[in-house]
Amino acid sequence: MSTTPTPNRGIAVFSGGSAANNLVEVFEEVRDTKNCPLSYIIPISDNGGSSSELIRIFGGPGIGDVRSRLVRLIPESPPNSERGAIKTLFNHRLSADAATAHAEWLSIVDGTSNIWHAITPAKKELIRSFFNLLNLEILKRARPPSSTFDFTSASVGNLFLTGARLFSGSFESAIYLLGSICGVPSDTVRVIPAINSNFSHHISASLANGSVIVGQNSISHPSEATALQPRPRRPSLLLADGADDFTDTDTSDTLSYEDDHPPGSLPTLRNKNIKFSKAENEDLPSRITRIWYINPYGQEIRPPANPRVLEAIRDSQAIIYSIGSLYTSLIPSLILRGVGQAIVTSPARHKILILNGSLDRETGPPSEPFTAVNFVEAITRAGEESRGRMTLSSSNSGAHRSIPSLGLPYSSYVTHILHLEGPGTPQVDRDRLAEMGIETLRLYGRKIATTGAGGVEMPIGMKYDATALVQALEVVLGKKGDAMLRGGEKNGLSRRNTMKGTRDMQDRILFNDSIGRVPMAPDNTQVDFERAILGCQLADTEWEGRVDGFLRTQEVQEIILCYFERDLELTQVLRTKLQDDGYNSRYDGLAVGEVTIDFDHFVTAYEYGLDLFPGASKLPCLSHIATEELEPIRRDVKNMILTREPSRHAFDWKAITDKIISQYSSALQDIAGGKFSTMHRLRLSMEELLAPFIDYGDYYNITSTVERCQEDFIPISAPSNTLASKAVRHVTGQICSTLTSTLLDFDLQLEDVVNNIVGLIMYLEWTALAHRRN
Repeated sequence: MSTTPTPNRGIAVFSGGSAANNLVEVFEEVRDTKNCPLSYIIPISDNGGSSSELIRIFGGPGIGDVRSRLVRLIPESPPNSERGAIKTLFNHRLSADAATAHAEWLSIVDGTSNIWHAITPAKKELIRSFFNLLNLEILKRARPPSSTFDFTSASVGNLFLTGARLFSGSFESAIYLLGSICGVPSDTVRVIPAINSNFSHHISASLANGSVIVGQNSISHPSEATALQPRPRRPSLLLADGADDFTDTDTSDTLSYEDDHPPGSLPTLRNKNIKFSKAENEDLPSRITRIWYINPYGQEIRPPANPRVLEAIRDSQAIIYSIGSLYTSLIPSLILRGVGQAIVTSPARHKILILNGSLDRETGPPSEPFTAVNFVEAITRAGEESRGRMTLSSSNSGAHRSIPSLGLPYSSYVTHILHLEGPGTPQVDRDRLAEMGIETLRLYGRKIATTGAGGVEMPIGMKYDATALVQALEVVLGKKGDAMLRGGEKNGLSRRNTMKGTRDMQDRILFNDSIGRVPMAPDNTQVDFERAILGCQLADTEWEGRVDGFLRTQEVQEIILCYFERDLELTQVLRTKLQDDGYNSRYDGLAVGEVTIDFDHFVTAYEYGLDLFPGASKLPCLSHIATEELEPIRRDVKNMILTREPSRHAFDWKAITDKIISQYSSALQDIAGGKFSTMHRLRLSMEELLAPFIDYGDYYNITSTVERCQEDFIPISAPSNTLASKAVRHVTGQICSTLTSTLLDFDLQLEDVVNNIVGLIMYLEWTALAHRRN
């Protein structure tokens, strides 16, 4: 048998360009922690900026977002190093003045520009050869005065990618070449265009009011002159351009029309979109209801996804929908044929939506802003359209766990939502999302503000904090997940697990001090083998077969299945020798989501008035307690097992505690560690932490603030009378009351506040190490 470890499944990230570029370090840190490949899936439908001029002259895919991600992935280097100079070159934009831009381009082509100064001759001449090729193609296609290439604000990286594509005849080859020159580690990070094509692929959008918008740039951030293209006088979406389009053109335009534009190109797609306004966009008159691809004649088409996209999804342990424009960054990739089916059938246990921190033109209008539920519905609808299924009904019909008419859970596409809460953020209805089978995790971020009339700052949204986002993703994915360490022994057992006496809770209560009565097991694992046999005998006799196995957690996590074959799906039968070690089937290294512990049904020794901390012991133990004193615990365990009805939907208190830790641990450590030098800064930080729970009309009502804070993470559907519920509410109450009373006590000095928080941390026993390990 080969001992070569199986590579960990990757992480697939759906994203656009500029917004997700801000999270590259976040995704890289998660990728490094999980020790797995990372794939960015990026659409090629962008027809704005300098890409629009390349598409107008050469056709081909929208390459701007792919180029920006590749350059963003260049490893950090000093500016005066060759790698730093290459990054500067491919990030460079030519002048906003047309004549100056043209002159600047020619100096780059002929090699005299200062931008080449730190690049070695070998790489310089390699890169310059593609610039020369592109320049020749530009001259060949020029039809002055009606059509010449406009170098205004052109991206040098886009120009290089186009030259490489024209030379190789392959978009993916051009991407590989740029990545290789830039030193992007292709073995761990991949930038994959959603469609592998040498042709343009444009999108259209329909609005709820029946109107249609053609072209991505017009959908997301149209030119400053007009927000929407006028509706055609005839159904031009289904026809090539007619004679009416030539009526007002001059003779030179008419003579060169065939050379200027590909046959059938819609007028909207022939526009120059080099300059557009991202900051001041006219709101759409109604919501976007659907996105689809069109051919040059405006007819709807259903292009297939890049096979590498489907491969990345099928080989993923997690799928992430990154921040960015919903309908122009995410949906164009999701509606491609094959993508929806790949997501639904993917082995990925976690499908995470990182919700935007603000609303934009695509998720409006302001009178009807998108909520988190609307984001989920849009993603799910796109995936189902990719599969050729019926479109979804509107969210106005109420929340459903399954997609209407299909019976497919929404969690087939989205299992978790990470979000911010503050001015301008999409509303998150946690209870409704829970009904849809989706978990939510709120993070704190930084406010984004713009300067309004009179110089007054106006908040327009929130921005994710990179550290908080990394921690949240690791909470959801599990710190190590599929890459979790296997313990200290060759067989996956830690040394501590193989020594008698380390599991006194299990040995003394469950097995009644009977360890040592069975024969020696092979591989020197006597004690664990004994526990497995005795546990399964107990399950089969006293517990009437109501227990399938045991989950044990200490240095590592492991499952012992008493009836290993019960839940197997038969695929092949092979004759083999009967083994007597089935009890010891173990699965150490469990990732988050593989096992859910029902904390509402358990027995704890803390409830029996026993002395669990003898002498100076800092850890609870049972080794010194008489056997008869443990009998009530043993009896209650049996009663719980025999009377409790199994449920497939145990409430996940572990997820709640993970959220609480993620929310407060860093803030408490910052205060206790002396991060704040003045009371003013400290109070601002604490007020931001508690802002969602403070009623500013009744600011000093500590009781109300604490109650709102205490219930923040606990859904309405959570059990209220169980020990787990009481414990979580008690601990959360301690945190909230300490923070609130400290914030509202203006007599406290900085030293007093720090001492209060240090005392709280000691009570909670949240060390920095425990926080890092989640």
